[in-house]
Amino acid sequence: MSAGHVGEHRVGAPPGYFWQPSAVPADGAEAEADRRARAVWSALAESTDAAARYLWLARGPVEALSLALEGTIREIANVLEEAAADPEAERLHVTAAHESMRIRNARQAAERAKAAWSERAGEARNVLERSRESGISLVRPGEVGWVSGLTNLGINAPFALWHAGSRGGLEERKAVALVGSRGATRYGTSVAYDFAAALAEHGVRVVSGGALGIDAAAHSGALAARSVHEGGGGTAAFLAGGLDDYYPRANAALLTRVRGEGGLFSEAPIGARPTRWRFLSRNRLIAAASEATVVVEAAWRSGALSTAAHADALSLPVGAVPGPVTSAESSGCHRLIAERGAQLLSRVEDIELMISGASGVAGSVGAKNPADASGALPLDVELLGPLDRLVFDGIPRFSSIGVRELATQCALDREQVRASLARLELLGLAENSGHSVRRLDVKSA
Repeated sequence: MSAGHVGEHRVGAPPGYFWQPSAVPADGAEAEADRRARAVWSALAESTDAAARYLWLARGPVEALSLALEGTIREIANVLEEAAADPEAERLHVTAAHESMRIRNARQAAERAKAAWSERAGEARNVLERSRESGISLVRPGEVGWVSGLTNLGINAPFALWHAGSRGGLEERKAVALVGSRGATRYGTSVAYDFAAALAEHGVRVVSGGALGIDAAAHSGALAARSVHEGGGGTAAFLAGGLDDYYPRANAALLTRVRGEGGLFSEAPIGARPTRWRFLSRNRLIAAASEATVVVEAAWRSGALSTAAHADALSLPVGAVPGPVTSAESSGCHRLIAERGAQLLSRVEDIELMISGASGVAGSVGAKNPADASGALPLDVELLGPLDRLVFDGIPRFSSIGVRELATQCALDREQVRASLARLELLGLAENSGHSVRRLDVKSA
């Protein structure tokens, strides 16, 4: 996986940043090298890997890969310091749970990143070929299937998108995100289904996350309308794990249908399991891929609110559906309307007006503190810092995991994970036997 000379810029490299179509070579050997590098990086680094994004910012995918696999700690640290001087580095904020991802100590970051990348190098090899065998393709900025709105994420844009299904992509028609609670009520699922069916019937693509509850109702409603091949809008799902294993399993049949009516997307490679931080980071993709985000039903601290926060940060319209004042599952929607300036939506025509520009959205819909949108968990978990939260979320809920595997899963070095586990043990959130790590019984975790 060598990619040129470490520490040297490629002669004739296309201008622009990695998320801009102008920076993506269209054909020939350079295009193949770029495609392979983006595929490998999707398996080598999490979307929340600040060091990886700094390398991409300064050097682009191909040279960054060479640095990661063949460069010395000093060479990597030098490039991280160079990237830190770029104003784009200030915008690094992939998930609503991270207040800041800016690198302060380049040497330390380089050491930790190098160790994490080395752990993952084996599983990153041949990921492009293995994906093609499963009918999963890689989509780069500017290619058919790429959503132009993702480019607006800047340094927070995905390295590339994995896609399964029709390559027609989302660009052919307007798209609206319908999101909400997994534990939806009958009222919420009914509204989501009806709204999605009406939007799809009018040629609007319905975007959601493939989860239970509101997401499933939205996809189902869109599929019940006219087929995309008959002029309907169809639907697309952004998943938190690899596209070779549908999650949740209960939605496997539904996601198979979605694959044929708009496609499945993910920034995670095949074999990647859904994790809490992957769910949180993929919310920015749902928001950026849509012209508006509609929260149909959500509790006071629902994770769906993070999608609204991302949409608002991109200056995209956000709407919320009101519900019964007695329903806890609608309290998040009422919060968006009352405190964040979301558009109150009571009929599908309100959504159509919103995306046509006839109805503006005043105020700020995003949570004032991004951590407010990270979802409801026990107090001790809510108080964890970003690193400890990442490690905690990497521990399986119903089984144990080795420290080495946990470090690889979280893209951290083992010393970082051990230090974090010591803090989690003090809080009574985890137990480390020395051979394996498991969560302790924490209500609602």
